[in-house]
Amino acid sequence: ASSAALSVAAAKALVTLAGATLTPRQVAGVAFRAECDHVGVRCGVMDQTIAALAKREHALLLECASLETRQIPFHARLFLVDSGVRHNLSAGRLNERRAECEAAVKRLKVELPELVWLASWPAQWLLRLKRALREPLRSRAVHVVGETARTRFAAQLLERGRLKQFGALLYESHESCRRLYDCSAPELDTIVAAAKRAGALGARLTGAGWGGAAIVLVSKTDKKTIPAIQRAFQRSYGRTPPVMEVAASAGTHTERL
Repeated sequence: ASSAALSVAAAKALVTLAGATLTPRQVAGVAFRAECDHVGVRCGVMDQTIAALAKREHALLLECASLETRQIPFHARLFLVDSGVRHNLSAGRLNERRAECEAAVKRLKVELPELVWLASWPAQWLLRLKRALREPLRSRAVHVVGETARTRFAAQLLERGRLKQFGALLYESHESCRRLYDCSAPELDTIVAAAKRAGALGARLTGAGWGGAAIVLVSKTDKKTIPAIQRAFQRSYGRTPPVMEVAASAGTHTERL
């Protein structure tokens, strides 16, 4: 389980035991502060929000700046492929990326004084952004701006049932994570590349990166992609990665025994 899911579950349990009442958004906020203030991981609020607000057979579009959300029907077939690479996010790399993004915002304020978040930078001004920043800030900023645009477009594609185009965005997203945000791992790249060769609709790393798992989107009749991924991984690393078929499920809730 992810640290965010565990934090949200713990917060929900404590609220219930105390006889208090918090909205799902408030529970997500408590879990977010626990990770940031007490664990020391400068994470975002995305994972906590989906753990608290998730709806069965729906994806959740989250605008982190405003915390506005929109539920989107999601009926695709997904697999989770575990790379077997463990990571410790409190060790520094996630915090380093956060610091780089904040430094990029500080420099870009010269161009756009009202800028607060990188995600708010207009996508049509990408060339202007590239000219204003040096590496590695340039790559980090280009990733964030591009990923924001991809996410909003992906939501539109899901609403229209265009899974093939949605899957193509997953591949684009992974490549951006690998090349620009530098948060992938060789094992994750192997999984995604094998998925693409096998004809999967899409694949990308999931979570913060640097290890963990990749998600693979396949058609309802696909029976070849997952075995092909496992064979490719076995050839490269001498072991077969664990695979689990997953589905969009409801968020945290109380069960009384």
